[in-house]
Amino acid sequence: MKNVTTWSQRILKFTCATAIVLGTACSTEELALSPEEQAADLKSKTTTVESQLERLTKKMQRFHNFKVAEAQGFIAVSPYIPHMGIHFGQLDRFDADFILEEPEILLYVTEEDGSMRFVAVEYAVPVALSATPPEGFVGDDDHWEFNPNVAGGSWTLHVWMVEENPNGIFAPMNPNIPAAPAN
Repeated sequence: MKNVTTWSQRILKFTCATAIVLGTACSTEELALSPEEQAADLKSKTTTVESQLERLTKKMQRFHNFKVAEAQGFIAVSPYIPHMGIHFGQLDRFDADFILEEPEILLYVTEEDGSMRFVAVEYAVPVALSATPPEGFVGDDDHWEFNPNVAGGSWTLHVWMVEENPNGIFAPMNPNIPAAPAN
């Protein structure tokens, strides 16, 4: 642990020194952080949208089995929507927070054999709980939109991390998803 602590302190000091050279500086609060806090602070500064998507994809692997989604309390909250699929929500998750590994909605499409194929997730934050969309993912690529049809009006964000979307991973609709269900 001493080596990790020493390493994180060195990285923070190097980052601060580099920032000073580039015309910015670390605050005294950053320099006063404990080694554990410094490591957490460094980690938060190095998070990328790619690393967030990787974490989300790993966490959602279990939902490729539709029975797992049902067992975890996800219920149909929409009929089949063209270029999206069927939305299954876990109503207890609808709150004012963006929690990366706990999307409110899972999207599935019906296959020819009647099975359900997991294609995406959707985050939803009711406007009644937050007048503005949450920060969401790192960077500016995720564009939350107001959807009056979700939970009485919500900020929503689709993430097509399973089914590739030529319009972008955060686009609301995906032309690769059929306009009509398979059966």
